[in-house]
Amino acid sequence: SAKDYQRGSGSEETPEELDPYVMPVQTRTGHYNTWDLSWRGWKKAAELHLNSAEGFVMMHLSSLVVTTNLAAFLSYLDPEKPYFMGHVRGLNTWNSEGILYNDKAAYMLNKRALRLLYFRLTAIREDVDGSGGGEYVCQNAPGEFEEKRIAACLKDVGVIPMETRDKEGRQRFILSRPRNRDEFKNCSPYPLSFGQIYNVQDYQTMEYYTLKQPYMDAHIGIEAPTGVAFRISGQAHLSMDEHGDNPNLDKKTGAWLHSTAAPKCLKNSFQRCPCTVRLPKGLEGGDVSSGMCTDGGSLGDGESCLVSCAGGRSASKATCNDGVLVFPPLKCEIQDQQICTVPQLPPHTIYSKKPGDYVASKEKLTVTCEKGFRLTGGKEQQSFACFQGELSLGSGCQRCGKWTIKVKGARYQLKGWDKIKFNGAKTDNFEVNGVTTGSKEDPVKNCQEFGHPEQLLLQEKLSQTTVLALSCSNQEIFVDEAVFDETDNAWCS
Repeated sequence: SAKDYQRGSGSEETPEELDPYVMPVQTRTGHYNTWDLSWRGWKKAAELHLNSAEGFVMMHLSSLVVTTNLAAFLSYLDPEKPYFMGHVRGLNTWNSEGILYNDKAAYMLNKRALRLLYFRLTAIREDVDGSGGGEYVCQNAPGEFEEKRIAACLKDVGVIPMETRDKEGRQRFILSRPRNRDEFKNCSPYPLSFGQIYNVQDYQTMEYYTLKQPYMDAHIGIEAPTGVAFRISGQAHLSMDEHGDNPNLDKKTGAWLHSTAAPKCLKNSFQRCPCTVRLPKGLEGGDVSSGMCTDGGSLGDGESCLVSCAGGRSASKATCNDGVLVFPPLKCEIQDQQICTVPQLPPHTIYSKKPGDYVASKEKLTVTCEKGFRLTGGKEQQSFACFQGELSLGSGCQRCGKWTIKVKGARYQLKGWDKIKFNGAKTDNFEVNGVTTGSKEDPVKNCQEFGHPEQLLLQEKLSQTTVLALSCSNQEIFVDEAVFDETDNAWCS
């Protein structure tokens, strides 16, 4: 926070406040899609804020980063070298995967590492679904394993986890929340992050031990980092060479960086890279003397071009920074003035307007079903808004009945999961999704008590109607079978 910054640095200057950005990521399978959120989020961080900070943190909602300690820690390191910091994991799979990764509770990239990661992420093919590629591959895929996949992407460009433990082997990125002075003695002084912070009292305890006691100034006495890569020592069965690789595996550090897929400028440390223009949705380019901001165009390092929202509003300048085109923080809204036309009625369906009537932009059309029929999710009535000239009404009303759904858990199976009942429509489809615990979408709101960030829900896929709250996110659950009985329809007749 600005208050912590001023207290730690002794300066009255307030650091730059960055505008929040919400990633437009939707779940594509029966899982919470945290990997999609992570890799697109890192890419967007480079495009918007590469010039705004020296360090970038990806952290869990329940984690706490001590920014003053982190700033002091970073001040010892060479900003021209890439660093990937966190609580190192992966020793249990080192012999089979050869990739060490940092726990997703909180990990950090410095500016140089983010730039290299950006090049690797822009090479990910979004038209290819790599669902079967495994947990340790840098590719587009649904689901989670974000901490393992981002480590694979970083290793491709020669960045592996840094040693962040102190000289006594104590952690600086701490996964739990020490509750008293004795527990804090097991942590490194001036810790950089904590996990499992769920309430104000936990936060105040962390602040007391990290910013007030026993240290009056968080910048005095912090042990300098070694700046070297994490090393496996004292475990003969876990071999590691001088490059941080497992010599028995073919997953080598910097493999992508030296491949034909990587830009040639990355192979020469003295050469700065040009930028390929990739415009976000809602932006358009404009001619200037140094180049054009049009999709697929090119800018030299240091060159700029004008970008604006569609319609020429809020024009500003995007600048090429050694291969990364950094966009200004434009706030573009979609201008939607298109009207919709009410389509012909599907069988057993009633509209609030006649077919052929007009529906204004953002106006809603109400759809109601005849007896014995329901919309997806078992709904008798639903309203749909006109958006950009389209009404997404689905398949209309379908025969209603009762579903019997069977789900399976990867770690454990609870009683009743083999015969979950749901009143719905014949065309319903089901999946398991994760929602943030404690949010308005969470009907249970107790997973934070067990240290888990999400609640897993069985939902109808299209309507997102919740069928049943299943478990916390300490395991994976999938739909094994769903059987529909249209004779059991007394509830909707």
